[in-house]
Amino acid sequence: MSSKSVRLSLFVLLAWAPPAFAQDADFEFVPVLGVYSPLTTLRGIVPADSGTTTVRLTQQAGPAFGARGTFWLAGPVGLEGSFLYALSDAQVTLGSSAQTQNAHVWLASGRLVLAFGAQGGPIAFHVNGGLALIGRGGAAYDNVNSTTDLGGVIGAGASFHLNDRFSIRLDAEDYVYDLDATLEDPAAGNPLLLRRFQSDLVLSAGLSFAVGS
Repeated sequence: MSSKSVRLSLFVLLAWAPPAFAQDADFEFVPVLGVYSPLTTLRGIVPADSGTTTVRLTQQAGPAFGARGTFWLAGPVGLEGSFLYALSDAQVTLGSSAQTQNAHVWLASGRLVLAFGAQGGPIAFHVNGGLALIGRGGAAYDNVNSTTDLGGVIGAGASFHLNDRFSIRLDAEDYVYDLDATLEDPAAGNPLLLRRFQSDLVLSAGLSFAVGS
């Protein structure tokens, strides 16, 4: 397809696709519930010096909750911020022994949203992408340093119209980032290094409330 055809198709999409439920709204607020699931297992922490101890922190799936806020600009484009908190335990493996410890993950993001769908129709779809800040905490990370990382997020979803102000919104989002942390070697006292590209999936649903003119 030529670049001219691509530009024409994009223009038609933007002209045809104001957000079905946000067309008269300036702002949407969505409290959400969902499921957090890491798509990559945390790589074993590699001893920096001694080479005697292998530690592995494996984040587990868990429930997530939070909220989103979207400011709609001209046409189908919006600016969105979100914060999610996941109660996700971590399995800590030291040598041949393993135990599950309390842990959590929080995910904050700012992104652009593009909505599309027939104006006034029962369903609107959207895609989004932007920057994210991801942090970990809890007992499993008591001796871990540098557990907050900057990354990116991409997502897609749909909104199902209930009335002029309310809709049910579904989202699937993938948070991608490099986890770069250190842990004190419990056997030799040497720092252990963990560095691994991470991909964390969040599936969520919420009741959207639109406020506008």
